[in-house]
Amino acid sequence: MNKHLVLLSGFTQSEAHYNGITELALKLRSTLPAADNVWVHTPPYLWRRRENTIGAFLQQAGAKEVMIVGYSWGGNKAIKLAEELQDRGIKVPYMVLSDPVRRPAGPAVIGKIPFMRELLAFKLPENVGKCHVFLQEGDWPTGFPVRGSFLTEVETTVVEEVPHDLMDNLPEFHRQASEFLQKFSKEK
Repeated sequence: MNKHLVLLSGFTQSEAHYNGITELALKLRSTLPAADNVWVHTPPYLWRRRENTIGAFLQQAGAKEVMIVGYSWGGNKAIKLAEELQDRGIKVPYMVLSDPVRRPAGPAVIGKIPFMRELLAFKLPENVGKCHVFLQEGDWPTGFPVRGSFLTEVETTVVEEVPHDLMDNLPEFHRQASEFLQKFSKEK
């Protein structure tokens, strides 16, 4: 199978504790025809710049296209993984991010200032086709905007009254990931 799905969790999440990314993975696993091509990565795996390892694994697995879903710090790592996949010639037709944050603390704190958050927006590589981003602006940490190249379609939904720690459970986030995966699995 040349299509793979990677889900990247937030900083405080793990497979040992039920969370929105785990729930979403279970929902999406039944959608992709080859369920063994659904990969979930949680701490501490993500925090040591392992996107090169994930990229190498996907390349060895024969991935030609990868859909990426990320929440919080996993959203940050999702963008870095897309960059790694671009270097390996692997396309990312679809990406869904929920409140992607910046680390270390300096940029994260500066991001509390709205115009600074815009200046620190994430930039997607050109191998990403479509990206839907869900942001909340009322709770800290606050997700950062995402910008694409002229080849990338980015849609942003700002969510009211949902704290950061619940953005992985956001029904709209789950629906969008399911919708993109339906399209992804049907495309040739």
